[in-house]
Amino acid sequence: MKITLCTISYWHYVDWPAPDGFLTKYNLNLKHLLPVQTEAQENMAHSSPFTEVPMSQQTDSPYVRTQQYTRGAGKLLQPPAVPMQAEWSLPHLDPVTSATHIFPEGEFVPHGFFEKIGPEWFVPETEQKEWKYYMRREAQKILPFLYLGQYASVKDRHWLKGQGFTLLLAIRDERFPHICGKNAAAELGIEAATFAVPRIQDFVSIGSHVIQTINDHISSSHTPVSNEWPYKKVFVFCETGNGYSGLALVAYLMVMLNLKLQHALAAVHMQRLSVEADEPSRQMLASFESIVIAKRNVEEARRVATEGTSLMVPTRTVCKKRSFTDRDEDEAMEDIMDIGADEHAAFDRKPVAPFQDR
Repeated sequence: MKITLCTISYWHYVDWPAPDGFLTKYNLNLKHLLPVQTEAQENMAHSSPFTEVPMSQQTDSPYVRTQQYTRGAGKLLQPPAVPMQAEWSLPHLDPVTSATHIFPEGEFVPHGFFEKIGPEWFVPETEQKEWKYYMRREAQKILPFLYLGQYASVKDRHWLKGQGFTLLLAIRDERFPHICGKNAAAELGIEAATFAVPRIQDFVSIGSHVIQTINDHISSSHTPVSNEWPYKKVFVFCETGNGYSGLALVAYLMVMLNLKLQHALAAVHMQRLSVEADEPSRQMLASFESIVIAKRNVEEARRVATEGTSLMVPTRTVCKKRSFTDRDEDEAMEDIMDIGADEHAAFDRKPVAPFQDR
């Protein structure tokens, strides 16, 4: 039997077998072998686990808080990984017409574009989908004629034909030359185009060509036409459907729908949440937006100046500038008239005698 003896200051562990009758001989009880607690320790033992006790272990010592705190573990506040739903609401959109598309004709759309394409082509999807992970392997509709997805969807020929796509547009990193839709387009008898982006900064100059390619296709009468509206459909893709292809559609919405960067990005995210929007991508899109705004301001000022000039100076009052020949003819006519007037005056005047006697 191991006996533990208690003293005032510390415990003694005595590792020796206790003889029979040891407790009776020394008139000891088991309670004498238990540790002796001080009054402060007894108070702490019977107090609530949340009772504030001074570190000095003196219950009569006042405890002063240095900070306000609550029970339980605190919660770590982290910014959301994606924009909140309230930030995804789109502003009121005006119908896309030649009057609201404030860019020179030929800059982003071909001549006569709005005579063939109406505002119904540019109605974005506003219903926010409940995003699931598997949806990144599918294609999402951004506009009635414009879809966004990954390269793997191009391998599904049956799906491409069923959707009625007329243009397969690849916007890829130049390191992946196999990302294209040329073979699939040849099998289906449709068109294909590819843009290779060396770096993220180079997309600023490529973005306008991508927009022109899309608009040239949907307004051209030489491309294949499906039987159902919209008669032209474009599938924009990259390797994952979350990189350059998604950024291209953000740029397209900024130009064609006159959307700000955050609204265009939200419109794409509402349909395909997996589109990447890291800091370099946002900086590139911000640079593209500044160029678009500058072009829009120049065209708007030109239209205002043209309208103001036509109102101030009517067409019928504009006089042709006199040439040097006209001025010489007028001067010659004036000389002839002066000579004729002198002749009439001399004829009417009384003759003058050569001399007069005095």
